[in-house]
Amino acid sequence: MTTTARVNRIEEPSAAAATLRQNAIGVWGVAFFLLAGVASLMVIGGLVPTSFAVTGLTAVPIYFLVVAVVLAVFLVGYLAMARLVPNAGAFYALVRQGLGRPAGVAAALVALVAYNALQIAVYGIFGFTTANFLHDKVGLGFPWWGYSLVAWAVVAVLGLLNVKLSAGILGVLSIAEFLVIVALSVSGVATRGAHPLAWDSLSPAHITFGFAGVGFLLAVLGYIGFENGPVLMEEARRPRRTVWIASFVVLVGIAALYVFAPFAMVTFWGADQIISVAAQAGPGTLFGMGPALLGDIALALFITSAFGTLLTFHNIVGRYAYSLGRENVLPKVFGQTGQKSGAPWVASLAQSNLALFVIFGYALAHLDPLVQLFFWVGTTGGFAVLCLLALSSLSVVAYFARKQAQTLDVGVWQRFIAPSVAFLALITMAVFSVLNYPTLMGLPTDSVVAKVFPAALILPAVVGLIWALILRARRRDVYEAIGHGPNAGLVPAVPR
Repeated sequence: MTTTARVNRIEEPSAAAATLRQNAIGVWGVAFFLLAGVASLMVIGGLVPTSFAVTGLTAVPIYFLVVAVVLAVFLVGYLAMARLVPNAGAFYALVRQGLGRPAGVAAALVALVAYNALQIAVYGIFGFTTANFLHDKVGLGFPWWGYSLVAWAVVAVLGLLNVKLSAGILGVLSIAEFLVIVALSVSGVATRGAHPLAWDSLSPAHITFGFAGVGFLLAVLGYIGFENGPVLMEEARRPRRTVWIASFVVLVGIAALYVFAPFAMVTFWGADQIISVAAQAGPGTLFGMGPALLGDIALALFITSAFGTLLTFHNIVGRYAYSLGRENVLPKVFGQTGQKSGAPWVASLAQSNLALFVIFGYALAHLDPLVQLFFWVGTTGGFAVLCLLALSSLSVVAYFARKQAQTLDVGVWQRFIAPSVAFLALITMAVFSVLNYPTLMGLPTDSVVAKVFPAALILPAVVGLIWALILRARRRDVYEAIGHGPNAGLVPAVPR
């Protein structure tokens, strides 16, 4: 019997229609996707003032710095394993290889829910901010959902095209965001008047518990999106090197912004005023540090930053669904890609339809797009990603513990120390998230909504576990191929 005869052929679409476009993007292409997913201008203009207002602390910069160090340690093990397990469903593949197939499918469904939540939530802030901006500048009076639908249509079309086109658009937007943040921050420090430089905001002495724990959690939310380099590994040139460089460059770059910009805010407004200014002005805390024209440019880029986030997370969701479809964990139609574009078009259309349904639902119910869509849904998506980061670190330790003989080139720092430290830090932050969820959502401590949103993430995890067990009992060939990515069709057949 030949080797080919022993290979299990799992009802896959043809190779021509089921492969992501290889060698499509380089280091900067991956970096631009990650930068757009992080949405640094939205974070600094929106999340940083929220952090000042909610925690009542001036030491916001030190929390972003500490979280950056934790995430850098996380990347060490995460990328060491990802280069050995390339798969467009990054969390899915890593958790499956580390903790088993049922855990992998559960993580995949949680990731799908998380990134859908993050993407769809941004339609709320995009529509709200665009409506207010154009009303103030040119007198247009369209409702928020009208602008969200325009963005939805553009994202839906771009999601069906070559990933290289999306990377180019995100590159232009990311560079513009970076420059305007630096310009406003430099302006704030240079025009601070009698206020001293806010060195005290960088003091580790301010790291305490209580509301400070919320400060860590809000800082983690600011970095969500940096972890998606491995999702693009199948489409990157020289993928291992490209994703490693892009991931660390983006993390270091945004960490520098997240420390410098809040430092500039405290310096410009003064340590005695920053809390009240942030609570009242919100994004104006950043935009007010420069001339009026620069502030208007920043606000316009705030809107394009939201659009870049929509496009990035749309692509991420599509690739997660694609990775599950090509292995028949989801219906196999999700594993189809365009023959010319290489884009996962079925998964892309499915995500677009879901987003359209939510936009119309919020519009018809007259729900608040900023609080009830962007902040509530987005915070829950971010919390889910935080849990997945912790689970991935644990998976790295488990994977290398079993594979030491085959991975002797991976040092103990990469395979055990770094992921163990990252797991302990991240799981602690996840626990703080649960304990302080009402504060994160701006709700009373006894709020039912604040309990329902994080608890809802248990549902996709349980469904994933049950579905994996059903596959093991009824479709053992599919079960055995779980998490093998591009090689799913080459898994040895299961004896019958």
